[in-house]
Amino acid sequence: MNRNNLRARLPYLLTAAVLAVLTIVFLLSRRPVGSTDSSEPAGRIYVSEAAERAAAEAQAKIREARQSAAAASAEAASSGTPASSGTPAASDPAASPSADPGPDVPSETASVPPASSEAELLLASLREQVRTLDIALFSPEELASWRRRFDNAVFIGDSLSQAFISYGFFDEDHVKYKRSASISQLDDQIQAAIDRLPDTVIFFTGLNDVSFFINDPTQYYEAYLEKVNQVHSALPNAQIFVISLLPCSDALAASDYHLARSPEFDAQLKRLDPSSPARYLDCHWLVRQELYLDDGIHFTESFYTLLIQYLALETGL
Repeated sequence: MNRNNLRARLPYLLTAAVLAVLTIVFLLSRRPVGSTDSSEPAGRIYVSEAAERAAAEAQAKIREARQSAAAASAEAASSGTPASSGTPAASDPAASPSADPGPDVPSETASVPPASSEAELLLASLREQVRTLDIALFSPEELASWRRRFDNAVFIGDSLSQAFISYGFFDEDHVKYKRSASISQLDDQIQAAIDRLPDTVIFFTGLNDVSFFINDPTQYYEAYLEKVNQVHSALPNAQIFVISLLPCSDALAASDYHLARSPEFDAQLKRLDPSSPARYLDCHWLVRQELYLDDGIHFTESFYTLLIQYLALETGL
């Protein structure tokens, strides 16, 4: 090839080279790399801080609506004027009673077998509420009672744990959280929990880890076990529980194949029980598509109302 021909073809060759490089970069970005540096979390790519801030704002709005409705109800009661009940915000539709729960819902006057224990009755009630989405939120008196039961417990986690605060269930003394964090990034929160000397420690983390440990779910298990052992070493007499890794909504899973892999990671999490100091709590049965916030990752106040009662049953609080 003479020099003139080479000069004529040079722009085409350069264009082809650039396209080849772009193609390689694109393909590499669509599959896991051979090894993962856990100091560079991928979680913020898929579960962004902006998305979690939006979820926190939505939770706060639901809480404010509840407080406003309760205040209006109290004012109406003091003036003798009928008032509407403290109905939750529209963004938490499952908290509103179903117009027609169906013929299978037990009537309020249905007799209860005498052999049923209080725990069995509560579990049956929770299952019925999940089935019908006729979920009864806590009254102020009930909430105070549940808070007392969890007084010596501490939650550790990310924005899923933060929601306990956002919805007004617990305060920051009982919830140590870091938004958008992997389990590997919760050392400060774990130490803060240990410093409270609780009798019960409950880990509740979400989908950040699916992206953080995207190449190897077994690393997720190893990281979780390390943190569980950290708590156990400092608090050998404390009960430690790990809530199952809950999936994203079906709609989000259909569009995000990374987050759709969460069952692989939850399968690893199940290895914590019974060979570790922690007990795995399977809470998947509480999940309904109607109980997600709009982001498909976080949950409504109704979901947490059910979760708190189930946790009390399983932990013996």
